[in-house]
Amino acid sequence: MNSFDITNSIFGLTTDVATPYTQNYKLNSWPPGDDFPIVIDRNGKVVSRFSDSVWKLWPWCDKTLILNFLDEPHRNRPASISKENGNILRLVAVWLIYGPDPVRCAASLVRKITSIKGLFRIASREKILITELSKYPKVIETCAKELPSRYGASSIYLLHNLHHDSVSVGFTIMDEMAIRKFSSLIPSFLDSQTAYIPPRIWDYQATRLEEFISDFLAHKHLLKECFNFCLNAYIEYYGSIEAACTSGKRGTRISSPFSPKNQPNKWICRSIFKSCHAVWRRRTAEKVGNS
Repeated sequence: MNSFDITNSIFGLTTDVATPYTQNYKLNSWPPGDDFPIVIDRNGKVVSRFSDSVWKLWPWCDKTLILNFLDEPHRNRPASISKENGNILRLVAVWLIYGPDPVRCAASLVRKITSIKGLFRIASREKILITELSKYPKVIETCAKELPSRYGASSIYLLHNLHHDSVSVGFTIMDEMAIRKFSSLIPSFLDSQTAYIPPRIWDYQATRLEEFISDFLAHKHLLKECFNFCLNAYIEYYGSIEAACTSGKRGTRISSPFSPKNQPNKWICRSIFKSCHAVWRRRTAEKVGNS
């Protein structure tokens, strides 16, 4: 499981109406308060708050777009999702905005929530809290049967990511076993590869990434030294950084200060290779001394 500090996370959508100076830029608490301003327009007016049954998203995309959580009557249609499940669906939406892998536009937010909205309808119809869905395999079978096939891949991907971040959000909709069962029952996935990625693969990727970062941090001073060394070599070879950056443009031939074939600048190449050798000897001595 991942542990992401969503409490202090910031707004993830790409829009110029949410800035470090607007009230919705940073969450500050999880779950957010009912009056937390989710959508604020360009003039600083709060358009939608967390507890609203319908979020008006037009300030984020400059067109009419809403996100209806279906837990209150709307346009003569009765609520199809219970208030308890509607609150969980709102939390999923906030997680998609402020979480570790946020959506980048309002339309993407609507599409992702729509892909799992049917699960919330079925759970509400069966009088089940959506976070308890894993305990009801028969209801999961119903979800797989009734879910439109076009939402198969996106819903499984979202359920997996949410389960992977369950420590941070404090809940999950389906656990690993339930997701596996759900994905195996969706008709559109019977003859194709599922989007579900087993936790062991995620753990392996996270471990390798951690090793890479640790290795980088342990040698960052050497990498910086190498970068500066190469940069200075190009400056010395071309006369200036500007001349080095324009090499190869306007029909000129690209040349490297590290190539021994450059006849007029052999002395520079010899100097560079001599310096490289000296650095290598020094680093080798350091490693032997530290071992």
